[in-house]
Amino acid sequence: MVQQHGQSNVGCLLTIMVLLVLGYGGYKFGPPLVDNFQLRNSVNQIAQYSAAGVLSETKYASRGRPGSIEEIEEAVVIEARELRIPLLTENISVQKGGNAVFITVEYTVPIYVLGRIVNWQFRFTGQN
Repeated sequence: MVQQHGQSNVGCLLTIMVLLVLGYGGYKFGPPLVDNFQLRNSVNQIAQYSAAGVLSETKYASRGRPGSIEEIEEAVVIEARELRIPLLTENISVQKGGNAVFITVEYTVPIYVLGRIVNWQFRFTGQN
């Protein structure tokens, strides 16, 4: 009978290594992904408020002209700032037509992984 004590130790070590890599990836890439989902929901909500004409009556009220593209852009930037997302008004595109409002957002989040910077790009369109 042959004894195989070393093989179980190697399998256990490989399993632990894989779990550590997955955990580290989740730790680094999870928060930006969650923030992106929250921003998507907020952008859809801003589009709905804007289409209904009540954006200026919400927490997104601005000093700009009610219902204007600038007001919508400012509302998106305010929400991104709350989520610590590096977003500028230049990265927001708003299209209005009739009762439809489309808000396209594009931004990049730098993530530091093992001494290197990985730029993760996000782009989505919210609508009412």
